[in-house]
Amino acid sequence: MLRNILILTAALLALCASAGDKNTVVVPKQFTRDQSGMIPEKTDYMKLQNLAFNRRGEQQALIAALQPVLDSIVSTNYELPFFSLTLRPMTAGGTRVEIASYDMMQEPAAARKLLYGVLKIKNCYFIVKNAVTTTDNILLLQQMWVNASGKTRFERIFELVTDPVHYGGTKFVGQYQNGRITPSTFIVNGEDLLHPKPAEPLPPETIGQ
Repeated sequence: MLRNILILTAALLALCASAGDKNTVVVPKQFTRDQSGMIPEKTDYMKLQNLAFNRRGEQQALIAALQPVLDSIVSTNYELPFFSLTLRPMTAGGTRVEIASYDMMQEPAAARKLLYGVLKIKNCYFIVKNAVTTTDNILLLQQMWVNASGKTRFERIFELVTDPVHYGGTKFVGQYQNGRITPSTFIVNGEDLLHPKPAEPLPPETIGQ
């Protein structure tokens, strides 16, 4: 019990310290009291290079097609603001685009080495992943991104809660080709934007009012 109190106290102190550092972002993880023994002895942190779109590179059409997708997620997201962003050149042509809710702090050390950097749009963070270390993929990353100023420090904070929050999550899968991205999956906050649920019928007594 004392161990948990000390860990949580340390986490709160870290949160207060990071509040004055605009380059530190808190990544929460929730535990119930039954799970309190699973709280790690130490918090964790990692740093990622800040990225910006390469506005002078050879992927201007892909950037132009990707921007509205990212803006749509940012404008409608009300869950955790962390997402993975993966671009994969396809052997048959075009580029596969994958975006998903993401907890980068759960990645082991080997996987963290494949994180290329982070793109911040308003209050959301898109972690760019170098998922396939092929020449084509590395070239695509270099054509898409340039380093922005500084790095962002992500720090794990543990939260002891009575009822953990269950998020619906965000997932986007699409293929870029000929200047446009055609989505096959687009879910934001657990809501399927490509196949929305039909509206609930009005009660009979409200029809015609």
